[in-house]
Amino acid sequence: MRLALLSQTLPSFTVDERGLAALQADLPARPAEPVPPWDEPARSLQARTVALVDALETRARQSPLCLVLGPGRQEELVAEAVAGGSPSGRLLVIVPTEHALPSAGVVDFQLGRLGVEDVRALAARAAGTEATPQVVEQIVHASGGLAASVALLVRRWVQQVRDGRLEHSGLTKMMPTLVVCSIRCSLV
Repeated sequence: MRLALLSQTLPSFTVDERGLAALQADLPARPAEPVPPWDEPARSLQARTVALVDALETRARQSPLCLVLGPGRQEELVAEAVAGGSPSGRLLVIVPTEHALPSAGVVDFQLGRLGVEDVRALAARAAGTEATPQVVEQIVHASGGLAASVALLVRRWVQQVRDGRLEHSGLTKMMPTLVVCSIRCSLV
């Protein structure tokens, strides 16, 4: 693992934080569907969810994907649908929830806020080199210590290190537009 980090042979992965509406907008156009009767909105939602999950899994087969969703029932349904499928090891879904998701493929945990030492250790382990105190402080400040946000910022910092761009000023600009308000996350 350490040699793979040093030689930069670990495959990169894509982090997609655009949200559910943007993901659904990327779906290929479907033939016009008849308007469902009043008692069938659940079936329509299920069909859209299945189409989205199929598209995400296809995308993840091409390149590993980390999907960061905001809070919401539709987002939870997407996470549950991904968790209900066979695991590929190439698609990770992070969704903040207020309750555990009822699927066997979900890892549910509650996290406290991460402090400076936690972030320093995570960054060092991820990059194989120590982050400067300025970088660590920026990550802690920008993320508010929320683990999912810390992970995204550390991942971006690691990519900067790998690309030879060691600037500090760009880290706060890299903060996801998604604001994670909950400290309970479900990973699929």
